[in-house]
Amino acid sequence: MRVSIIMGAVLYVMGLSLHSMAFAEQAQAPAYSSATTPIGELLEDSRTRAVIDHHFPTLANHPQANMMRGMTLRDIQPFSDGGIQDEQLDAVDEDLAKLQ
Repeated sequence: MRVSIIMGAVLYVMGLSLHSMAFAEQAQAPAYSSATTPIGELLEDSRTRAVIDHHFPTLANHPQANMMRGMTLRDIQPFSDGGIQDEQLDAVDEDLAKLQ
């Protein structure tokens, strides 16, 4: 009986540690980013849509906007013929980070 109480306490503490580690990872990861958040998701939220509209005013109304909804801004950069620069994406990431 004593061993099961000790084991229970150890497992409880381990569970708390794992939960704390998972929460810390989640807190550090940005909610939105040009590399990980699909364009469709960025356009659906009014706050992130404002960031996208500010940096790329024609993106939401682009003829291929529906095709791009599942891709990230970094995904479409190589197809932009130089229209999307690293500096612009860095600025988008900075503005998106302010929304957290």
